[in-house]
Parts: sequence; structure tokens; C-alpha cells
Amino acid sequence: MVRAFCFIGAVAIFLLAAANPDLLHLFLFFDLYSAILVVMGGILFTLGAHGWHSLGQAMEASLASEPLPANQAAAHQHVLQTLRVTLCGAGVAGTLIGLVKMLANMSDPNTIGPALAVALLTSLYAVVLAELLVVPLQRKIGGRADASLPDAATEDVAALRGAHPIARKAFKVLAGLLLIAAMTIDSWIAIFIDTTAVMVVLIAPCLLSLSFHSLPQLIAAWSESSQSTPLAEADVHQRVFNTSRQLILAAGGTGFFIGMVSMFANMSDPSMIGPALALSLLSLFYAIGLSELVLTPRMQRLALRRLAEPSEPPRSAPQFSDRPPLLLVVSTLATLCFFFVILASFATFHKRFESSHRLPANSVPTSLDYAGHGEGSVSPEILEAYAPPRIPSAELTRIQSYLDIRSPSSGMISNSGWDVFMNWSVTGTNQVWRLSKDQSFPVQLTGGQDSTYLRGLLSDGKTLVVSRDSAGSEYFGLYLLKTSGGALRPIKEAKKVKVNLQWTAEDANVLYYTANDKNRADYTLYRYLVAEDRHEVVSEQPGYWFLADKQGDQLLLVKAKGNTSREVYRFDETNKKLTPILGQNEEEQYSVSFNDKGEVLVLTNKLEDFKRLYVLRDGELVPLSPKTGIEISSFFTDRSKTRIHLRLVKDGRYSFAFSDMEGQPIEGPNFEGATHTLLGKLSQNGRYMAVGVTYHDRPRSSYVWDWQTRQLQQWTLPSAPEVDTARFTKDELVTYPAADGTPIPMFVKRPAACLEKLCPVIVRFHGGPESASYPGFSPYDELFLEAGFIVAKPNVRGSSGLGKAWLHADNRAKRLDVITDIRDAATYVKKAYAHNGEAPKVGIAGGSYGGYSTLVGMTMFAGSYDAGAANVGMSNLVTFLENTAPYRRKLRESEYGYLDKDMEALVELSPITHLDKLRDPLLLLHGANDPRV
Repeated sequence: MVRAFCFIGAVAIFLLAAANPDLLHLFLFFDLYSAILVVMGGILFTLGAHGWHSLGQAMEASLASEPLPANQAAAHQHVLQTLRVTLCGAGVAGTLIGLVKMLANMSDPNTIGPALAVALLTSLYAVVLAELLVVPLQRKIGGRADASLPDAATEDVAALRGAHPIARKAFKVLAGLLLIAAMTIDSWIAIFIDTTAVMVVLIAPCLLSLSFHSLPQLIAAWSESSQSTPLAEADVHQRVFNTSRQLILAAGGTGFFIGMVSMFANMSDPSMIGPALALSLLSLFYAIGLSELVLTPRMQRLALRRLAEPSEPPRSAPQFSDRPPLLLVVSTLATLCFFFVILASFATFHKRFESSHRLPANSVPTSLDYAGHGEGSVSPEILEAYAPPRIPSAELTRIQSYLDIRSPSSGMISNSGWDVFMNWSVTGTNQVWRLSKDQSFPVQLTGGQDSTYLRGLLSDGKTLVVSRDSAGSEYFGLYLLKTSGGALRPIKEAKKVKVNLQWTAEDANVLYYTANDKNRADYTLYRYLVAEDRHEVVSEQPGYWFLADKQGDQLLLVKAKGNTSREVYRFDETNKKLTPILGQNEEEQYSVSFNDKGEVLVLTNKLEDFKRLYVLRDGELVPLSPKTGIEISSFFTDRSKTRIHLRLVKDGRYSFAFSDMEGQPIEGPNFEGATHTLLGKLSQNGRYMAVGVTYHDRPRSSYVWDWQTRQLQQWTLPSAPEVDTARFTKDELVTYPAADGTPIPMFVKRPAACLEKLCPVIVRFHGGPESASYPGFSPYDELFLEAGFIVAKPNVRGSSGLGKAWLHADNRAKRLDVITDIRDAATYVKKAYAHNGEAPKVGIAGGSYGGYSTLVGMTMFAGSYDAGAANVGMSNLVTFLENTAPYRRKLRESEYGYLDKDMEALVELSPITHLDKLRDPLLLLHGANDPRV
């Protein structure tokens, strides 16, 4: 009784320490997966060696108080020793699994702490269970062993050797499945496979074992002979297992140190750090799994084999160490040391990297080591040091007056044509608004500091589908919103998960969406039942998928292979059959939809340089649209499949056209002299169509076209408070010669005053890179024109809207051949806009890929531009691909290059490689929570 009270008191002290509010909360010490792995792993591996009856008998004997025969006590202690060692082995295996997962997610600093905590908890559980529970039970049984008592009957001791072999094998299979499950939760099992570690820990010990034992001896021992095995042969098996265990543990330690030495010897090459760490950790993982979870239980079973032999003289109970197994103590301490070694390694590499680029000492506050994107990768000191300065009030008022010119989106229209729902950023953030015919002022439906985007309208016309992310993280959740207003109702939202609406059905109770909630690189297609708030998996395939069209139970599913290349499949929602249609084993662009006959309409540039519309008949692409040399950027159909709506682009100007399902033209609204005419959404019944119209000197206006009455009605009026847009400058389309003579198109806005005097030039590059610069209304451009600048916007090779060859001219290593288009733009404007023989000052600017272009212009082509302003540009293509979201990496590798195939080109094309050439002023703008670059 006194011992029981002492044990309970000790446990209470540990719990109080863990629950101390000045230290940690008690719940932080509980992790369900760790507990299941240690407890169930230890028990299942023990049952695999001895069976349920043996373990039950040993536990029952440990709770009794009467004396035991020495041989029976020894048998129970062997069973408990197996449990003790397997608990420790499962704990250390869990620790190594946690460390491997932590290293696999180093790009997300928010996961490092929790992953390390889980890694340590498995060892903590193992220590508590093995040393505070099993060891006292072993000692209690040893204390009850009485050598004066007659030995227990041979059959009683033999019964403790275990259950039927089939039952024990079943327990071993369950134990193995448990380990596999632990490895595959939130990760792929592939990260736990390393060929070098397999050779070091498995193949090398096998070869060494043959130098100690013969091949027949090894085969006989591993086959685990039955109870009829002679005692002498069982002793040989015991020696074989003991030799194998020592060799495997030694090999595991050797693999660990080989990996560590390799890592430190190659600190200048970050690509070598991952494989070296994998060899270190996985060598230990393989060694511990084999030695403590496979070999030790077999050795304990053979020890029971000897106790059961009647020819053996009686022996006193064996003495087992009360100390924790050395392996467990060393591995727990090594976990902490190993983690700090990793941090020190990255810090060392960071210092070498800074030194190689000759950054001045103490020029910036100490930052956190680079570990991905977002605010977690930058310290508060860095953010404070580089926060933008305040703009003088008078200047801010002038700038803001231009930026306040905001037009609403074209919007979505109700089936009645009475309401239009649209996005509008008039409050400073994008929010959803409702505009009705009987109201002269729009009604704001959403608000707050985070932007909200209109994604769909259910067929009943009473419910909107909207998306929202937090602080610009781009991890959008999906929500329902009543058209009359009110609170958002979540459909799906989760941390670091992107949710995208795919389809709203004719039944207002059904919609489809995709989410990468199961794996960050893969998008699962779900069906959501609104009334029941129920989610159903429709299709779960690896890759980035979206739903292009739906007709009955037939779905057109598209898989993105790259940023432009696609694969198309027909999916039968009833029998879940996925049938490939287009794009397999290709790198081509496809956009698809059903027609009225169930055939597939296809927009592609596979057969020509410009995208053209076809219908897929008998496996052949039959043209529907004429061959005009005009790019069809996209298309869509109405729900009843009576019309095809085409978005066209020529010389950077958007327009539209319409046809029936056989490609015969249909006349639609006409806007003479417009810079761009933009197609918006259709109402669910297909009657109403939203249209946006822009001119160079006025903001976009929104119209609604009624296909039934063929009437056009303007719904929004452009407004430009305190700004006279009538004087805005029109774009001129020019070309400049590239280094190889290729003419590069460029839109230029040149103030009238600059025709007679020297004016500085700003060359602004677009993002994408599969995007383009367009002419048209731009208050942003006018800010610079008003200040006396000329604004030039090139469409360098790699831009869209100019044909397939132009679009793919910069893919992967080919970018090395055309990146000079950035330099050649500066060369041209210095000559074209010189005055009296004096070249103008030339600045370069852009955002995203345009920011990357700016950094290239200022470093790789230093001296071409006199100043630069890079907004969220990529300075290092290697770390961008390594740290961006997995789905985005898959899309971007076909554009920028693959880490395992194009490393040399990626390094050469990274502006940071040429940082030592920088000589002119460069402004860098980045958001702290940027999830992309």
C-alpha cells in the first residue's frame, strides 16, 4: 500500500509540473498519434513474439503477491522485457518519424515547433511506460522468485512461449501496418525511403553476418523454427540474432555519422543537405526498427525456449537493468542536439552566402534564417527597419485621388435580370455589392479588412457563393451569403488549404468545389449539399484538378500539368469511371466544354500558332471557328447549349464574338471605338449577359445585354473624383529590335510635352510571365505621365496573346536566349526618346514576374537602367521553387525549369547570382505575408 501511494504521489508531481501555468499547459503533453504509436506498437510487437496469453499471464503475475517458482518468474520477466524494449523501440521510431516529417516541411516554420514536440513526446511516452511502469513490474516479479520452490511444470513455462504462429504473425502484420500509418499521416511514405540507408543498414550487416555464421544458419534462424527445434540449434539462433542486432545497430550509427559528415562537408551546396540528413535519420530509423522491434522480441522468445527445456538445471530469475535502455536515452538527447545542429548548419550557410555577396557587416538587423514564405520567414526587426516611409500629406492626396478611380466588376445577374451582384473596391478592399433596378445606390453585402470575392450564384437567386482569405494569404475559404445580406456561412475553410468553387448545379441545393485539404499538392473534387451541410468526395486523384463542365452525370475534368498545359478527362459520376480524352503525354493548352449533343468543344493551339475552337468528333479535332490569326483567349457556353461566347485578343485589345453550336456567327452588342469590350457572366437561365466596356480616357462601365429582347442597358456609370480623365493619353503600339532581330511589341504613352523636350522613361514589365501588357485606361500610368515621364510597356517573348511560339519562347533554359529582351528595351528607348543627342534617364519597374524582370534588368544587365522599383519580384528562382506551395511548384516548373534537371539555368537566371553587379538605386517592395515569392 505504501509503495502504491508513493507511485501515485510521484506521478502527481510530474502532472503538476506539466500543468504549471508558468511553464506549459497539461494538454500540450498529449498527442493521440504519438500515444497510439508507442502503446499499440509496443503491445503489438510483444504479442507478435509471445502472444496474448503470455503477456496476460505476465501482467497478472506482476499484480499478484504470492511467491513464484524461479523458472516461471524468469519466464514472466522475459515477456515483460520484450514489452519494455519494444515500447522504447516504438518511442525512438516515433521520434525519428517526427524528425523526418519536420525536415520535409522546413519550408513552413510554423510546423517546426509542433513537429519537434511530437517527436519528443513519443520518447517521453516510451520512458514513462517502459521505465515507470514495466520496470517496477519486472522488479516485483523478481522479488517474488523463490528458488526453494519446485520449478513450475515444463508445459506451464512452455505455454509462455506464445500463441499459434499464425496468430503471432497476424500481430506482427498489425504492428507493421501501424508503423506505416504513422509514416503516411500528413506525408508520403516515399520520404522514408533512402537507397543509401538501405544499403548501409540492411545489405552491409547481412554480408558481415556471413563472415560470422553460415548461410544455412542465417536462414534457419530467420525462419523461426517451431517448438521442436533442438536446444543446441536454438542457442545458435540466439547467437545469430545477437550478432545481427549488434551489426545493425553499428551500421545504423555508421550511416548516421556518414550523413552528418557529408552534410558538414557540403555546406556550400544546399542541394546536398537534404540527402545527407535523410541518410542520417533513416539509418537510425531502419536500425532501431530492425534491432529493437524485430530482433529483440525473437531473442526473448528464444530465451523462453531455454527455460522450457527439462534438461536444463533450475536457475534463479535473471537480473534486468533498472536503468533506461542506453539507446532510448541517447536518441532522446540526440534529437535535441540534432535539431540545433540543423539550425546551426543553416545559420552557417546563411553567413557564407552573405559573405559571398559582400554584404556590409551590421548593415541590417539580425534576421531569422530563411525558411519559406510569409511573415514567419522575416523577423519583426527586419519589418520595422524596412517599413516604407510616410508620404507627405499633399503628395499622398494627389496620388490617392488617382488610385480612388475604381470600377466595379462586370458582375453576375439574377435570372430575373433585376439584380446584379459585383465586386467593388471603393472602400479600399474588394467587397461584394448588390445593385438593383429600383435602387439608385448599390448595397454593400460584405465588409472587413479582408477582401471578399464573388464566385457564384445559386440557381434559386437567393444565395451567393463567395471566397475570402486572411491577410492576403491566398488560402481561400468558401462561404454562402444570402443575397439580402447577413453573416457568411462557411462551406469549407481550413488552415493553409485553398478552396475553389467549380460548379453551381441547376439544383440550388448542390454545388461542386475543389480543395487541397488531403495533400497540399493535390486537389480533391467535392459535391456539397447545401441543406444538409454535407460534403461528398466525387473524385480524388493526385494533381491540380478542376471541373470544366457538367452535363447530367458526365463531368469534364481537367488536370493542370503546367501553368498552361492541360489533360482532359471524361468522368462518369455514377460509376466513378475516369476516361482520358486529350492532353495525355503532351504539353498542350486545352479549354473544354460540352455542346448540345454531348460532344466536347475544344479551344487549343495544338494545331496552329493561335488558339482556335474545335469540336472533338470521332477522336478528331474539327474546326468550328474560322482561321483569322486572332487569338481566342477563352470561351464559355450557356447552360442550354445554344450559344458559344468567345473572348478575343488582337494587338493587346480585348473584344468578343458569338456563334451557335455549329460555329455560325450570332450578332451581339457592339461598342464602336472602345479600347476593350469584356465578357462577364451569364445568368443561370442564359438570358442576361454582363458586359464591361473601357476607353482610354474613362473608367470601365458595366452593361447588361438581354439576349431575348436584344436590348442593352447600362448599370454602372464611371466616376473619377477630382481627376479630369479627358486629358488621359492614348497608347501607341511600337516595336523594338531584340538582339537577334526579333521585333518586340511595346505600348507607349508619351505626354505631348515630351515631344519637344527630354523626358525620363519608365519601362514597366507585366507579371505572369504568361500574361501581357495592354493598352487602355490606367490612372497608375497617368501619375507618371503627369510627373513628366514616358511610360513604355513591352510584351517580351513569353507573353500571352501573341501565339504559341511566342508564349513558349522562354520556357525553362530557353529563357537564357530571350532574357536579353529586357536589356534591349532600355537600349531602344534611349535612342528613340533622346533629345538633341542626349539619351533620357531610364527606370525599370514591375510586379511579380515584372518584379523579377526588374531585378534582372538591375543586376544581370546592370547599367542598362538608371533606377529600378521591383514589387514582389523573385530574386532566386531556386528558393522560389523550393519554398512556394507544392501545387504552384508543379505548375511553375514547366515554365521556369525543374530543380533536378535545370539547376544550372535556374541559378544563372536568378538575379541574386548577379547581385555583385548592382550599381544603381533599386527599390524593393514586398508584403510580409506574401505566400508566393
